[in-house]
Amino acid sequence: MNVVPLRGLPDQDRLPPSGSELRRAIGSCRQAFIGVALMSGMINLLYLTGSFFMLEVYDRVLPSRSVPTLVGLLVIAAVLYVFSVRERDNTQRARARESPQCRGASGDGHGSAH
Repeated sequence: MNVVPLRGLPDQDRLPPSGSELRRAIGSCRQAFIGVALMSGMINLLYLTGSFFMLEVYDRVLPSRSVPTLVGLLVIAAVLYVFSVRERDNTQRARARESPQCRGASGDGHGSAH
């Protein structure tokens, strides 16, 4: 029985070491990945501010009819909403500073061609 090599596959000796270049590239950006993950988590929690506020109002304020608790929750929610708006503004400013090379072929910032 003769073994016929598959055509179109590169020789094993020409392949780079498995994942070494990719590992170095990802490793050099590790701090950026961690920062993006933390900011993403914070933004997602900020988007839930209204839901958490209503949950606490229905769970704590209405049964006890506690006005100080309502005021405290309202202040906390307002501070979180202000922080959310500031974060959204910072994100928009960062996108505005983005270089044209990163915007994609169409130049619209979305990377899609029309």
